[in-house]
Amino acid sequence: MQTPYFQRAVQLFCSQSTQPNIGMVERFNGRLALVLRSHRFNSAHDLQTTLHRFFWLYNEHLPQRALDDRTPIQALKHWQASHPDLFIKRVVNHPGPDT
Repeated sequence: MQTPYFQRAVQLFCSQSTQPNIGMVERFNGRLALVLRSHRFNSAHDLQTTLHRFFWLYNEHLPQRALDDRTPIQALKHWQASHPDLFIKRVVNHPGPDT
């Protein structure tokens, strides 16, 4: 089942047409794969901690050319400001599940 949050994330990754920005998705997947290949995880907790750090770094500190040299969180905040009717909650700068 797709949640409204998932649907909004998909919309963010879409270009002006209805086709998803495959390059952006592949770049994210490639960077994540590099992290997973370059680390040895001693426990599920170690993996979870590394993934949370990666998502935080990617979303808040790595500007993306496809997002006009903004980080994903900056682009999402800009999008929320220009399309407030599409959002239920305010965009905040912290990783973790929506509650």
